[in-house]
Amino acid sequence: MAQYKGAASEGSRAMQLQKRREKEHKEAEFRKNKLKEELRVDKMENKFAVHYDAVEAQLKHSTIGLVTLDEMRAKQDDVIKEREKKIAQKKAEKEQKRKEEIEAKNAQKQLQKQQIRALSFLTEEDCDDDDKGSGGGQSDGKEVEEMEDHQDDDEDDVTDEDELEEEIPTKKKKMGKNPDVDTSFLPDKDREAEENQLREQLRLEWVTQQESLKSEEMSITYSYWDGSGHRRVMKVTKGTSIYQFLQKCLESLRNEFGELRTVMADQLMFVKEDLILPHHYSFYDLIVTKARGKSGPLFAFHALDDIRVTQDASKEKEDSHAGKVLLRTWFERNKHIFPASRWEPYDPNKSYGKRMAAPSKEEVHQIMELRERLKDVLTTPDSQSESFFLRWIRARDHNLDRAEDLLRNHLIWREEHDVDNVLDTESHDSVSFFKLFPYWVSGTSKDGHVVIEVPLGSWDIRKAFLVDDGEKKFGLYTTQLFEKVMARIRELNEEKASRGEWPSAQVFGVVNWEGYSYSQLLNWKALQNLLTIASKYEAHYPEILFKGFFVNCPSIFPLLMGFIKQILAPKTLGKLEIFSGSKNNEWESAVREHVDPEQIGVQYGGLRTDRVINK
Repeated sequence: MAQYKGAASEGSRAMQLQKRREKEHKEAEFRKNKLKEELRVDKMENKFAVHYDAVEAQLKHSTIGLVTLDEMRAKQDDVIKEREKKIAQKKAEKEQKRKEEIEAKNAQKQLQKQQIRALSFLTEEDCDDDDKGSGGGQSDGKEVEEMEDHQDDDEDDVTDEDELEEEIPTKKKKMGKNPDVDTSFLPDKDREAEENQLREQLRLEWVTQQESLKSEEMSITYSYWDGSGHRRVMKVTKGTSIYQFLQKCLESLRNEFGELRTVMADQLMFVKEDLILPHHYSFYDLIVTKARGKSGPLFAFHALDDIRVTQDASKEKEDSHAGKVLLRTWFERNKHIFPASRWEPYDPNKSYGKRMAAPSKEEVHQIMELRERLKDVLTTPDSQSESFFLRWIRARDHNLDRAEDLLRNHLIWREEHDVDNVLDTESHDSVSFFKLFPYWVSGTSKDGHVVIEVPLGSWDIRKAFLVDDGEKKFGLYTTQLFEKVMARIRELNEEKASRGEWPSAQVFGVVNWEGYSYSQLLNWKALQNLLTIASKYEAHYPEILFKGFFVNCPSIFPLLMGFIKQILAPKTLGKLEIFSGSKNNEWESAVREHVDPEQIGVQYGGLRTDRVINK
């Protein structure tokens, strides 16, 4: 075979590659032989051996003939103990050997350091620094080289050596600790142990205190509800769960009500303040969290017959309704009928307060940012209040860009239509329109909201078109309605602010649809103007509604509601309650829960016979 002829560098490279291949081949053969040795089986019976048990082997070797079970167990315990003792001894020997090796290595290192230090011209401090550094080996080598260089120098050159010794710096004194420095922020095992001990002591005290609170007795007023109330009083501890309470109620009611004789506690419900309480909650949980329902507190279990009728509506009430114990089957049959239509499962993350909730920390920051964005267009004092900005932020689900667009469009609309002066421009047309389209801002609800009554079913909007420029005048008339409501809200909020309360006034509306006819629904122009009222609310007066009752709704109302749902936001739709004309008793009692009879007209379940328009 011809020899390779070429550059010397190429030949060297080929030789290196050949050696690498031979080395890899040898390594592969070594691994192959090692694997073959590990898998090799000498005897046939070893092919079926799964593992080797030293204890079992020793038992077989030391046990001869038949033995009793106790003897076998005793011998097995002895063998196991002896085996463990041998393992521990071997482990201790290995550990001792490992320690000796480590000590030998450390001693060797110390010896090398001493030899290097003896040969070095550096000071002890420099040697220590070199030892602590990562490059200690390199510095040691340099020191040896320097020593050899100095030995090769001329011994007669004494002056040079003296100068070198003068240049070597003297050993610096190390800085000590300053006892006056505050070190409380540094980790301290003793201090941390004391803190942990104190923390555990406080935790135990808190647990003991809570257990004592849970063991306190209280009286709960409740009614067994089967369409009518059967009031009872029961004593339980605060730590009792809703399920345990229902079980006790069931035991006391079974003898009196036959339908309860075959049911269990999990087939019952406990409704408090229009909320269905889960069975796993305890009364202690509701008391500690100060939970509130739709119509009162969930943490108060006494009940008055006629609550919050003569009290100040601006103050937080602690009086509550009696809870209702009822069958789930009754609720499923009657959940479309008042009062069951108002009940819903309790959600601890949801606010059921009667007032417009105060802003959260995140909302406060959003209010500040929105105020900064709109400082060029908002100049009136009313538009600088937090409640003003909060309405627009919540109307757009805390999206600041959308809230800013909505508010800017509203301000443009107010300027184009001169809305700020709309209440000062009431004319003869406004008086005549009131006869055709009446409404009353009649009073204040129990929760401090503005009450408005609108017989919208008797508003035959087609009559507005008989007047010159009637459509424009009707739009102006509805704007005046909204502005009067807003003026009343500002009055109530000013009163609340003077008392140091959050300005939370909203609108409680009762809309009577009695008289709304099919012919009005078919008139497209009248329908458009009616829907404009809903769109004007969403675009220019959002989040002022606390609750709205649509009463005496005719059979054609679902058709109209189909158009309204396309305009109103889901939040607004969730605040509406709809009652048909055949359910007078239901909606009248529902209205009276929110409004005193003296504050509303007789046609809405109240006592007032006069109607006065706010000026």
